[in-house]
Amino acid sequence: MNIATEPWIPIVWHDGRPDLVSLTEAFSQGHDIPDLALRPHERIAVMRLLICIVQAALDGPADYDHWQTCRPRIAPAARDYLKRWHDAFELFGSGRRFLQLDKVKKGTKKSGSEEAEGNCSSKLDLALATGNNSTLFDNAGGSERDFAPAQLALNLLTFQCFSPGGRIGVALCDGKETPGSGSSNHAPCISGGMLHALLRGKDLVESIHRNLMTKRQAEQFFGENCWGRPAWEHMPRGLADASALQNANRTYLGRLVPLSRAIFLAEDGHSLILANGLDYASYPEWREPTATVVTRKVKDQPVRVVLPASIERAAWRELHALAVKSVSQRTNGGPAALQNVTEEEAFDLWVGGLVASKAKLVDTTESVFHIPAAMITEPSQQAYEQGVRLAESTGSRLAQAVAAFHRELGDNLDRPELRARRWQILSKATTQFWTDVEHDLSDLLEVAAAPDRVGLEPAWHKTVWGKSVRRAARGAYEYACSHGDTPSNARVCPRAQRVGCRPDQTTRSRTRTGDWIMSNSHREPRETASRLLAHLRRLSNDRGAMADLRRALIPAQRHRAWPLLARCGGIDEARFETVAGLFAHHPDETSAGNLGTTCRQLSGQHSSFEGRFRRLLGCDRDNICEHIRPVVFAAAAKGIRINYEQLFIDLWYWSDKVKARWAMEYWGGPVDGGMPVAAEATP
Repeated sequence: MNIATEPWIPIVWHDGRPDLVSLTEAFSQGHDIPDLALRPHERIAVMRLLICIVQAALDGPADYDHWQTCRPRIAPAARDYLKRWHDAFELFGSGRRFLQLDKVKKGTKKSGSEEAEGNCSSKLDLALATGNNSTLFDNAGGSERDFAPAQLALNLLTFQCFSPGGRIGVALCDGKETPGSGSSNHAPCISGGMLHALLRGKDLVESIHRNLMTKRQAEQFFGENCWGRPAWEHMPRGLADASALQNANRTYLGRLVPLSRAIFLAEDGHSLILANGLDYASYPEWREPTATVVTRKVKDQPVRVVLPASIERAAWRELHALAVKSVSQRTNGGPAALQNVTEEEAFDLWVGGLVASKAKLVDTTESVFHIPAAMITEPSQQAYEQGVRLAESTGSRLAQAVAAFHRELGDNLDRPELRARRWQILSKATTQFWTDVEHDLSDLLEVAAAPDRVGLEPAWHKTVWGKSVRRAARGAYEYACSHGDTPSNARVCPRAQRVGCRPDQTTRSRTRTGDWIMSNSHREPRETASRLLAHLRRLSNDRGAMADLRRALIPAQRHRAWPLLARCGGIDEARFETVAGLFAHHPDETSAGNLGTTCRQLSGQHSSFEGRFRRLLGCDRDNICEHIRPVVFAAAAKGIRINYEQLFIDLWYWSDKVKARWAMEYWGGPVDGGMPVAAEATP
């Protein structure tokens, strides 16, 4: 297989069709390809390859003026280049191979991991359960895999860019043992756990063009004589080939597509020789062009480090750092390609990476942001950073308020033996808070685009962003601390006011002092229920989405529903998962009655149903969600509609009052001659 002319890159056409294209097709038809269809680490690796080919084909651009005019020449220059170097892109065969050392032979020594697993080609797929990778999302871990040549090509390229350090086999290269004595360092794209950023255009060719470095920029970043050649043009003939090693490790083009591992694929594609390859310098010795450099405190001293990818701290909280233009390797700032962006144009920024802990891969992360033109300027970046700090300080006060709430209830989470419980409760509140805040990110960008409107810190609370943060804090507090009518609720209300959960004057005048939390809790769940059901109705015709939502009812698979529930703040929350999962099973709904009404209708067809209903009323908050599922399944079998909005509200306020309303519907019929309504569902 030759990757220059045979399809292997997953893409999406303008009409939405997925497909595979070769390198030549990626350039010749790139104007019809809006995006790649790849996982984050694969996207970074493929984009680096495409950029490297174009930069080598153009031998430039030389400077910004040439960069502005080179876009029409990208496709024809790249096609000519691929014809000229066609042999270098062979995946198999007896001649030159793509990113493989032809003088690598099987060694006599084996690392512990190699003895346990053997060198199967599945090691190249970082998402599979092999080596240090978890089996969490890969149930075929340890079994033999079959890979098509197209998948092997993608895996090989990505592995060379992102292979984590650790124990590795020892092979012979040109008769000498590969370096490291069975150990390896991180490949360049995962060093420091870096978060990568790429400018995104309206099609593939424009995306490549936006991320090209000029020779002048490369000299500013890396120094003189650091342009170099792609690794396939100057492959090392052995471990003593100083010229090739210098090119691969110390030049811009040489490092874009690295040789971090010594690999040789077997002709059948099932096995390979895998050993340590070239050792690549990391920051601060070398800065990857897609990395962002920030200043962090290390032992109370300011130190420049690469910004790491994180699953705990979303990338939008670092946009003020990602949008800074870097002028050299030693200055803070985002990707090198930002130097081609003017202060008059908005742009799209793709951000992603592979999250690793030492040699163990944890997860991937990616986001796409539309960045206003003003965010390139320092005042807007400072305003954005202030807005992030406002959210972070509010989140910290939220956690304190939730802990105070539990202390008032006699549940002191500060005790050492309750550390796990404290983490679980506070995580519930903060996760909800940050999910809601992220939904309103456009408000922060709007404020940052006009920083002159924000003066001292108190002015933030008057902005749309300040109001969004307060609203999110109030909702998260109520979500984590709603336990019905208790005197303790009233006592902890002043704590909630400190995180921005202050009621408006009309609410305060209608309620007893300190009772406003209950009033607001009554209003907020109803709005949340309405928003959730509106979201579910929009998804009702999407069979794939409904299938994922049904998995919310299966403990081991509920994470499949989280991307769909994130919009409503329902990740890892039983009430959201239950209502969404049941709706996906039985989407026939009504706006009348409650689950007591449903049970009354079922009791006429099941003589033993009253016992089930009594057991339902005996449930507490921890197990009610589990016990209502068979009721809804029975209703689905009989074609009985469910009032899902009222069900969500009742689950939120589950208490003796809710049970009494269900009992009245089951045994006594409608209250006051009519159906109970949501407004009567006060806790």
